[in-house]
Amino acid sequence: MKSKLLFICSFCLYCSLLNSTTWHIKQDGTGNFTFIQEGIDASVDSDTVLVYPGTYYENIIYNGKNIMVASLELITGDPTYISSTIIDGQQQESCVQVINCESDATIQGFTITNGWGSDYWESDGGGLQIRGVYGQHTFFSIINCRITKNYAEFGGGILGFRSDIFLSGTSIYSNFAQISAGGIGIVNTNLTFDDGNRCSIYDNFAGTGLDLYSEHCENIYVIVDTFSTINPTRYFANFYENPLYPNPYTFDILHYSLEQVNHDLYVSMTGDDQNSGLSPDEPMKTIVQAVRRIVSDSLNPKTIHLAPGMYSKSINDQFFAFGGKSNIKIIGESKTSTIIDGENGFHPLFVMGGANNFELKNITFQNIIYRSMVFLIFGIGNTRFENLVLQNYTTEENGAFISSPSGNMYFKNVEIISNSTQGAVAGVYLCESTNVEIIGCRFINNTTEGGMSSLCAGLQAASSGDIIIENTVFSGNVLIATDWTNASALALGGFNGTSGKFTIYNCLFENNQCFGTADKTVLLDCYDDIEINNSTFVDNSSTYTLSLIRNHIDFHNNILRNNCNYEIVLADNTPWGYTSEIDVSHCNIQGGQNAVYNQNNANIINWLEGNIDEDPMFIGTLEYPYQLSQFSPCIDAGTPDTTGLYIPPWDLLYNERVVDGDGDGIAIIDIGAYEFQDSVSVLEDIIMPITQTKISNYPNPFNPSTTIQLALSESGKVVLAIFNIKGQKVKTLMDAYSTKGHFKIIWRGKDDNKRSVASGQYFIKLKVNGEERAVSKCVLLK
Repeated sequence: MKSKLLFICSFCLYCSLLNSTTWHIKQDGTGNFTFIQEGIDASVDSDTVLVYPGTYYENIIYNGKNIMVASLELITGDPTYISSTIIDGQQQESCVQVINCESDATIQGFTITNGWGSDYWESDGGGLQIRGVYGQHTFFSIINCRITKNYAEFGGGILGFRSDIFLSGTSIYSNFAQISAGGIGIVNTNLTFDDGNRCSIYDNFAGTGLDLYSEHCENIYVIVDTFSTINPTRYFANFYENPLYPNPYTFDILHYSLEQVNHDLYVSMTGDDQNSGLSPDEPMKTIVQAVRRIVSDSLNPKTIHLAPGMYSKSINDQFFAFGGKSNIKIIGESKTSTIIDGENGFHPLFVMGGANNFELKNITFQNIIYRSMVFLIFGIGNTRFENLVLQNYTTEENGAFISSPSGNMYFKNVEIISNSTQGAVAGVYLCESTNVEIIGCRFINNTTEGGMSSLCAGLQAASSGDIIIENTVFSGNVLIATDWTNASALALGGFNGTSGKFTIYNCLFENNQCFGTADKTVLLDCYDDIEINNSTFVDNSSTYTLSLIRNHIDFHNNILRNNCNYEIVLADNTPWGYTSEIDVSHCNIQGGQNAVYNQNNANIINWLEGNIDEDPMFIGTLEYPYQLSQFSPCIDAGTPDTTGLYIPPWDLLYNERVVDGDGDGIAIIDIGAYEFQDSVSVLEDIIMPITQTKISNYPNPFNPSTTIQLALSESGKVVLAIFNIKGQKVKTLMDAYSTKGHFKIIWRGKDDNKRSVASGQYFIKLKVNGEERAVSKCVLLK
């Protein structure tokens, strides 16, 4: 049956050639023209542009003509003409453009290479771009071609947008996309594969959807001889999640090109991708090849271990963006030693979509100049980002991190530093997110400048679930807007008319600034409850420090000082059926109740006990100037009973959160982000530089407490814990990221359950970045 169909097609083609013009393209000058584009320009519908062997350095455009452009393979059936007839795009633009709603155009028998598609939003594919317009598709056939070594942001080999594409006998391999769709990328496009003359799509590169990526497409039957894997995951064949367009793919694959391994892999900047990668002694070199090769499952997740060093394109041939897969961890040695550098290149560094149970840890990402989506995450769930630095990005739209849509995202000790953008969000933008935790993070010196699209410089999230922000610093973020009002440091809102609960604990907002029409430091627009406890808002420049919208707001143990005339504004939302109610207790607010603006008196303000308006008496020096001095009226002035406030056990510096600061024998929480005590502080009398990480304690023996001194010679994840003589952990004193320096911590002879421990010998153990660095012995005598 198939042979009969091929005969009929060949006969029809022969008949059509009899009734149309064939234009001969020969580089020796013996044909009608020497350039393919000249033949296209001279042709009319149903003509054939017949191209003789050679390399044609062109970027051809069909210009709306329904014609056949073919090599001599068309009339001879000889496949050697495919490799000898080459369209080379010279990395100027797409090799082939079919963008004028052609209704019956074809290309056959070429090698298409070295194309360049630079604009994601304009749908510029690398090898071929095929585009229709709204309401009218382009129809194009690609037969017996080789599409290889083309480059684009999206759609390295082929980009189809509002098109109908027929693929027959075509191989698409070794193409590159900086964002997604290394091989084929299609949007609102019907993609049809010839089941008799099979294609192959394999060994392409991208952040995600390496071989195939689709948006707003359905019923894609992928019938191929060879694909990268026999059972493609979304890493190789991805799609943008939409309830109207669920997983569109059905696969019929005969062979695969990539041997994957279910094993941890090791990568080193001095490694080799020909190595097995199964041990530190045989590391691979590029991150993207390790991600391609590794495979895992939910019961036995696997890890890609990145050795310390600088990973970049010029130093060790890294390809960006690399991405991630489900049930995979990518972990560096530490975020100070494992660095991924974009070298101020025009590409993202990390793109991931459709992955679950993924973890990225202990890495610095830096130096990108890009339009948008530098660190792009979409369609993921149960993901963890820990001990990361994203710094020095300059973009036109979004800055360091954009996610949409995603669920159950956990950020711990992530630093977003010195990024800038001309619109939207410079720091982190989580759109359509659900259930987000931001723990121990830092948003420092990010700048957003622009017009109506200027949203936030620090963190913006639109969530239909809960958002928890703990022990996080927002400092020095700047928002400059000309025709829009929004928040410089933090903006949280619901999504599609719903949200979960928004909670902010132990956070510092300082020196954030608004210019132009920007007027808020923090905006919280929540359909559920808002809870803000033990946070410090100080030295911010805006019209309002906090703008709180909708439903009930718990506001306890906070400091608001030196910000603006109105520290809190409750907007009038009665026309939309919302009334806000805020409970304020045990807060130190400059201006007192007069600093709370109740627009049109439309909301309810419950000014409860314990509120004061006094100078908080910050220490004003060292690295943490907003700690409380011993004279502060905020010491032991917080809520006497913190039951129900769900305060974390540590303050912003990982001091124990509720202690007896004023020495009256009663432990009461302090007001603000810092708990006054001697438990963790920076020593001021340090002269000599630190050359070795070590610990000591005094007095020893002790009763009831001992002071532990830390000398940290490096920054990193610090775990300080007490163990008894049996090796059982008694108390965790510190578990957090710390800069290098001298610190002191007090252990008061209690365990993690706040019970006094027995007399005896104990060991103080210090780990930095997962390695044990020091042990000290102490004795408790009662």
